[in-house]
Amino acid sequence: MENPKCINCGKLGHVASWRGCEKFPKPRPPATNRQPPTTFAHRTTDNRTFAQTLAQNNQQQSIPPQPFNFPALQQMVPLLQTPSTQSDELTIPEILELLKTLNDLRVALTQNPSLLAILRNIKLCKTPNEMIEKLLTTT
Repeated sequence: MENPKCINCGKLGHVASWRGCEKFPKPRPPATNRQPPTTFAHRTTDNRTFAQTLAQNNQQQSIPPQPFNFPALQQMVPLLQTPSTQSDELTIPEILELLKTLNDLRVALTQNPSLLAILRNIKLCKTPNEMIEKLLTTT
């Protein structure tokens, strides 16, 4: 450009990015940290190492717990310590078998929409005898 014009001040002879322009935006001073310094309860003035400090803390924490003398709690403890014999976890072959069965059920319900209506009617029954009656009357 032969004769640049500043869009900040409107004068000829320099561009808006020239830092010598009187209207060039000046950077703001950084914000100062106005929080007071925190005081530390444990200063490092003594000549202890970190390991010594940890050892002292571990000794304070290793006090044996006092046993509770609550009869209700003593009754519950054997119940909590018995291992459960029933496992709720499924193995991968069992999961695959469930998925295959669900897929077969989905195919059967899509091929026979009346089965879905029958299942909805059975779901509303309250006793097993009612369920059998509904099943026999609808088929």
